[in-house]
Amino acid sequence: MYQLEPKLSDFLLDLRRSLAHKGFAKILNISTGMPAIFANPYASRSRHISSQKIAQLRLKQKGRKKNTGMKNNEKIALIVGGSRGIGKAIAIRLARSGFNIWLTYRSNHEAAQKTKEEIEKTGRFCEILSFDVSDYKETEMALGKKADEYSPDVVVYNAGITRDNLLLWMTKEEWDSVLSVNLDGFYNIMHAILFPMLREKQGRIVVVSSTSGQIGQAGQVNYSASKAGLIGAAKALAREVGKKNIIVNVVAPGVIETDMTEDLSKEKILPLIPLNRFGSSADVASVVNFLCSEENMYIHGQVIGINGGLAI
Repeated sequence: MYQLEPKLSDFLLDLRRSLAHKGFAKILNISTGMPAIFANPYASRSRHISSQKIAQLRLKQKGRKKNTGMKNNEKIALIVGGSRGIGKAIAIRLARSGFNIWLTYRSNHEAAQKTKEEIEKTGRFCEILSFDVSDYKETEMALGKKADEYSPDVVVYNAGITRDNLLLWMTKEEWDSVLSVNLDGFYNIMHAILFPMLREKQGRIVVVSSTSGQIGQAGQVNYSASKAGLIGAAKALAREVGKKNIIVNVVAPGVIETDMTEDLSKEKILPLIPLNRFGSSADVASVVNFLCSEENMYIHGQVIGINGGLAI
């Protein structure tokens, strides 16, 4: 274990103190030389509460999976941005792999309902949740209590928009809107669901980035910055939560045939792709499904390109 800087050590000590009464004191599991009482939120009460009561309190903190219409052994996958395109394909593929689905979207109710119906045809449960991921309060209201009651086993962050323009002419709104949804939304989602996942000491997180985030793309400075930011955030998060059996990875699709790419010129782009075709949403969904469902998993903190060789 490396030595923490004094300021960071003090911060973690304060954090553990503030979380102790909520039963989260053990989550960070980083040595700061603090008294044992902060590592065990029940220690100060043990002389006044029976051992049976302490056991009940610990059990309550260990898991809060309540009645949600699902069996306790059924797994949940939260797909953020799952009503269309890549997100829809991921949701359906995970449903076929046995996951019940929480599917979030912003405003296309018709598309979300159609995706829900397709998922339910696989025999799995699907709940659709409409909110703006770029809005912290909306995200917390939609997911905070829900995740606390039933921690998702898988989280796929696929929310993303484009507002393409050369930086010279890019407006502040075009910059802010893309960063707000694509990058701030990741923070908002993780902040709502991470504590429950840490409490359960298990889970998979897959972040959908882009080849643009790996190598950059002219006319997409905002989009490239947001997707590169997701890669950095996911790698850092992987270092934070790996010891708690939460596996974090990134997929970086290239040119995928969706609504977002329908106006692109194949004649100009195909010569740049060694496989000589655009990718499909199913191509991305198959990789995400592997990262979420494979039992023998030692891939962690990695970026997997799904681009037909566009970026090698």
